[in-house]
Amino acid sequence: MQTALLPLLLSLSALPPAPAVAEKPVFTFVISGPLVDKLPEDTVLKFWTIKIRDADAFRAHPIQDLPLKLPEGWFLDQNCTVYFESEKFGKLFSVDLSRDLFDSPRKINIKLDKPKPHIRPEHHRLFGYFPCITKRMSYHDLPYWHSGYRRLAAPRPPIMKITRLSDGAVLFNREMEARCWTRVWWAGMSRSVVDFDEFKDGHTYRCSVEYHSGGLYEPIKTTFDFTYRFSIHGR
Repeated sequence: MQTALLPLLLSLSALPPAPAVAEKPVFTFVISGPLVDKLPEDTVLKFWTIKIRDADAFRAHPIQDLPLKLPEGWFLDQNCTVYFESEKFGKLFSVDLSRDLFDSPRKINIKLDKPKPHIRPEHHRLFGYFPCITKRMSYHDLPYWHSGYRRLAAPRPPIMKITRLSDGAVLFNREMEARCWTRVWWAGMSRSVVDFDEFKDGHTYRCSVEYHSGGLYEPIKTTFDFTYRFSIHGR
């Protein structure tokens, strides 16, 4: 019997190896920066894009699973928000990633570094605050360190103040709001919150946002000066 099988075994051994199964393209995610060492052990990452709609895609990924290899189809040509959450303490902060990072599968290093914010006008009486990390990454929910608990705590919205430079009068001082789909916090002036009689045509005003991280970094103050024009901003 063994002798009869020998020619068959020899013929099988001469066959060429089976072709390797091509791996599906993926995006690989890693994290770096000074905040990494401050993350609780139970930190999970949740990824959101317009293509991630089902519970399986939005599931929590423990940081112990990094580097993460996730399907190309979830991210290709999409803006993405990555939520850092503690299963015990809740949301810690979040990072917005530009669609420019997702033109083709690659390794993406989410840099948890000190932000470099800027302010710019969005439309007439609307101002945006961008807590940028790099050109293509920015914080959405900013990290906050609770000095009493000695850990990362729930993020706080930034507060924008608008001051008239000629006399220092504060005309606007409110929490900003998060805007969907964009890497920006915004503050809009409306008659319900601002006395527009206080805004003078041709006068210079200063928008300022001061980010207090609870000791992660020195306070970061960002300013933007603009000249109020009735023809642009209204009366």
